[in-house]
Amino acid sequence: MMVIKRGVVCILLMFVALTFFACQLPTLPDLSCRGVITFNDLGLEGVSIKSDVKDFAKTNSEGEFSFSTKSKTITIFPVLEGYMFQPKQAVLSEGENVANFTAIKIEPLKGEMVLRKVIITPTSIASSPDNYVFNSQGKECLKASNIVLSYQDSSFTLNNGAMYLYKNQKNVFDFADNQIKFECGKEQRLGILVNAYFSKYYQEWETTDTEQTYLDIWSPQTNADLIDGKIEYNLFAINNKSRAFTLDITFVFDYECA
Repeated sequence: MMVIKRGVVCILLMFVALTFFACQLPTLPDLSCRGVITFNDLGLEGVSIKSDVKDFAKTNSEGEFSFSTKSKTITIFPVLEGYMFQPKQAVLSEGENVANFTAIKIEPLKGEMVLRKVIITPTSIASSPDNYVFNSQGKECLKASNIVLSYQDSSFTLNNGAMYLYKNQKNVFDFADNQIKFECGKEQRLGILVNAYFSKYYQEWETTDTEQTYLDIWSPQTNADLIDGKIEYNLFAINNKSRAFTLDITFVFDYECA
C-alpha cells in the first residue's frame, strides 16, 4: 500500500514539475500583417483579406488592413465582388509582413476578339510493343496533317503538309490576317480536327484522327480574362479515336476594344 501511495505522489510531483517548466517556456510572437489596397490611387474599403481556410480582416475607409496570426508563413488574397487584384496573392512571413494590392474593376469587354494563334501540344503518346510507338529508338512514328479549324460555315487548314509530333513540343500556328473574329458578348463556337498518321512497327503508315472537338466562346467576357491584351482558351487531354496520343490545344485571341 505504501508503494502505491509513493508512486501516486511521484506522478503528481512530475506533473507539477512539467506544468511549471512549460509555463516558463517563451511563447512565439504572433505574425503581424498589414497592407493597403487602392483603386484609382485611393483606398478601397470593404475588401476581405482571406487565406484558403480563414477570413482575416477587411479594409477600412483608407483601404488599410491589419491582422495577427500564429502561422509563421501565410498566403493571403483580397476578395471584393466586381474587382480583381494585382498581384492576385501575397506570401507573408517574418520580415516580409506587408502586402499592398491594386484593385481593377471588372467590366464587360466591348469589341472583338481576333484569333492570332493556335498552339497544339502532344502531351501523351502510347508506346508499347503492341501499340503505336513514338520516337522510339530514335525514329519518328507519329505525324499530323490536315489540322482543320472550323468556324461557322467556314474551315481553315492549319497544316498543309505532314508534321512530326513530339511529346510536349508546342506546335504554333500563326494567323497573319483577320479571318476569324468573335464579337464580345455573343456565344460562338470553334471546332478543331487533327488527322494524323502513325507507323506500327516502323512499317506502313496508317491514318487516325481525333474526334471533332468544339470550343465554346461564352459571353459575356470581362477584362478579368485579359492577359496583356490577350485572351486564351484551353482544351486539355483531347484524345484521338484510337487513343494513340492526347493533345492540349490553346487558342490565343487579341482583344480589339470597340
